Amino acid sequence: MTLRTLALLLLALPVGCTRGRSVTRDECDRLLNHYTEQLLRTELPGISPSEHQRVMAEVQAAASVYRPFLACTAEVSREQMDCALAAFHPDEIERCLVSVP
Repeated sequence: MTLRTLALLLLALPVGCTRGRSVTRDECDRLLNHYTEQLLRTELPGISPSEHQRVMAEVQAAASVYRPFLACTAEVSREQMDCALAAFHPDEIERCLVSVP
């Protein structure tokens, strides 16, 4: 489950351009946590608190060295970030992050 969660999260990051106010590192971190929380809520609703913490820590550690995630501030637009942080389902968050040409 942890690898699937991580793969879904990290593959969801788009390649795009930013418009308007730039996305911050704090927002990228919040997006990571928000997406992982929503994915755990929908995929593993009965997860124990200790397992939940373990998965969150593992995802954060992997993201901290994953280049596409580290480029989040340059690759995610303001509109994408605002949409994703307001979404409450992993599918909605992913739709927000898809770049439309």
